[in-house]
Amino acid sequence: MTAPKPQSTSEEQRTLILTGASRGIGHATVKRFSSAGWRVITCSRHAFPENCPWAAGPEDHIQVDLSDPDDTLRAIAEMRERLTGGKLHALVNNAGISPKGIPVTSPPPRGEVEARSASGGGPARADGSSPHPKNPPDFSTSPRGGGFRYFPFLRARLARLYPLHLFMLFVILALVIGLRALAHAGGYVSIYDAPYHPMNTWPSFIANLFLVQAWNILPYLTWNGASWFVSVEFLLCLLFPLYLFLSRGGAVKGAIFIVAGAVALTYMARTSGHGLDLTFHNGVFRGMAGFAIGVGLSMIYRSAIARGWGELPDGLFSFAQLAALLLLLDAIYRSQWAHKPADIYVALAMAGLIFTLAFDRGFAARALSTRPVLKLGEWSYAIYIGQTAWLQFVRYLEQRWYPGADPATIWWIEPIALVAVCVIWGALLATFIEAPANRWLRRPAA
Repeated sequence: MTAPKPQSTSEEQRTLILTGASRGIGHATVKRFSSAGWRVITCSRHAFPENCPWAAGPEDHIQVDLSDPDDTLRAIAEMRERLTGGKLHALVNNAGISPKGIPVTSPPPRGEVEARSASGGGPARADGSSPHPKNPPDFSTSPRGGGFRYFPFLRARLARLYPLHLFMLFVILALVIGLRALAHAGGYVSIYDAPYHPMNTWPSFIANLFLVQAWNILPYLTWNGASWFVSVEFLLCLLFPLYLFLSRGGAVKGAIFIVAGAVALTYMARTSGHGLDLTFHNGVFRGMAGFAIGVGLSMIYRSAIARGWGELPDGLFSFAQLAALLLLLDAIYRSQWAHKPADIYVALAMAGLIFTLAFDRGFAARALSTRPVLKLGEWSYAIYIGQTAWLQFVRYLEQRWYPGADPATIWWIEPIALVAVCVIWGALLATFIEAPANRWLRRPAA
């Protein structure tokens, strides 16, 4: 994400209210918008620190406990008093607590307040967008709707997922047509017609267009095989209101979610015949179970933040992350090659590691916040979704360009080169396809 241009001196200064501003994503968001000329009113449970470098910080900081309805209403009244001309251009809710059951009186005029979600934990947020002070994303909330509106959420997710999926679907279609034409001209069998060839049929092409290819309707991976997870996530987006409804509760209910998801994954790992390698068949159920674990972890995280876990010493988070990493490595070592019932141990260890990272504290969280890693994270979806075309092209190279190559010679060269190509290809896809398409699809209606 490139640095935003500062506001023109002739423009009215825009105002942002940011909750959860004391550290991590919230603190970085303050710096981002302030450097672009915005006035940022920060909110957190702590008083404004004396050593903070922001000159206007004390005047633009509100100390509030969002888990306390009365304190929240007091803070809302104070916010209204501080707004210049009563105008608020953006609201970023980065706090670990969302108030429940607070009556909203005298809501501002429609369109005056746009609520932004910045709790996704990286350059690509939970709503699928990349925050940008000059062009805030369109993730609106209803004043009386508990902070969530379904169709803007669904639009945001599909705007992120579908353009690259569609682009790569047609890239592979062009690859099929081109390599078959070369095979016909050269008098040999194309990789798409050889034994164990990639499955690219027209019915499955239609299924891919509508993102239903992994809904247990096809007996194989098709076209861009990596996109099976896009199909699963599309279903999870459709089911998201149900998960949101069921997630109302505390840590105990969150633990029940985790146990239910873990039991479901364990059952699938033990009965599938190939562990948790579930994609076109039962991939949707794997996704639903995994998502249940994620919902449960978020409920426990929310309860932990309310109890002050975010203020624990940094060393405790580092210790927890080290323990989680060692547990994950042990699970990988014990399960050996994947596609076995032992896959469940790797899945659960990964869930534990994710929870330790959620607090944005500790050595692993800091390592993942470095610029190169964040950039890879920004490209990660494009790298993943763009790999299949290159994997199929490598099969063509092995068939026609170096069919008699010594396996020992290409054992390391080929995968290293493939990773490098996929990273570069993913960077190009993210820059010239994903980001522009996302901005265009999420542009405000005329």
